[in-house]
Amino acid sequence: MADTQVYGTMCTDIGNAAIANSVLTGTKINFAQIVVGDGGGAPYVPISSQTALKHQVWSGAIAEVAQDPQQANRMILHAVLPSSVGGWVMREIGVQDDKGRLIAIGNTPEIPKEVVTSGAIMEMDLYIYISVVDARGINVIIDPTVVIASKADINKLWVAVDKLAQSVKIGDNLYTAANAIITLPQADSTHDGYMSTTQAAQLNTVATGGAAGQVLAWGSSGQPQWKQNHYVFTATLPTSGWTGDGPYTQTVSVPGLTAAMHPVMDLVQSDTVETAQAQLDAYACISRATTADGSLTAICYDDKPDTDITVQLEAVV
Repeated sequence: MADTQVYGTMCTDIGNAAIANSVLTGTKINFAQIVVGDGGGAPYVPISSQTALKHQVWSGAIAEVAQDPQQANRMILHAVLPSSVGGWVMREIGVQDDKGRLIAIGNTPEIPKEVVTSGAIMEMDLYIYISVVDARGINVIIDPTVVIASKADINKLWVAVDKLAQSVKIGDNLYTAANAIITLPQADSTHDGYMSTTQAAQLNTVATGGAAGQVLAWGSSGQPQWKQNHYVFTATLPTSGWTGDGPYTQTVSVPGLTAAMHPVMDLVQSDTVETAQAQLDAYACISRATTADGSLTAICYDDKPDTDITVQLEAVV
């Protein structure tokens, strides 16, 4: 036999009175929750005088509201019955305000809502259509924490996000996306991207170090380090320090000087003209000089200086 049961939703007497009063007084009725029941185990036709469902089994916040484009005074309320609840058959549905009053009630076809342990897991979107005399007296409380998207909706969203990520770049470096995970590319020597912690540490070394006469160079650890590259030394060559019968040599200690340095040597002259002239004549005797770690060796091929002289060594490495 065909099912001749009529299904629908109506405002309760309490709901109609509350809406009428709200229009007169300028106050609002706050629709807050959607309630579901099993009808006490059997289908029935609700009546407007009811103040509660016959047997309520679930309640949840209203997640979304819209005005029916076909009827100006008809509202569409939406809630999501989560997959974690069940073990009963839905036969009745209603809307409560923030004071717990049953504002609207309706009956539904018998819809089983299984429990998770049964193996039949599903979310259920609940839509309630309510016609009111004047919608100006109604305010719907929306819970922003309620997830109203189904799992299928979420999967579709992530597919769209994955596709979008494939076209997003940092410079010339593409994002990658898979299984709802978006991966930002890391910067390297030829591609733009995000900065890793190692790169940030290196940049911090660059930004916070350094001093006059230093340059940034690779250290022994493979990390950039500030190093000195400009050196200035002085060395005194006394007349008593020359050895040999020609060529003459003299080696003096110069701390910090290395064999790898190739300094430019110049004479440090006195401010006194006569003394400076004698120093120039003595300096002219030096034919060449060589460096070693911590020392300088001067060589005179013909004559040796007969005046103490001081030389300055300037090296850039």
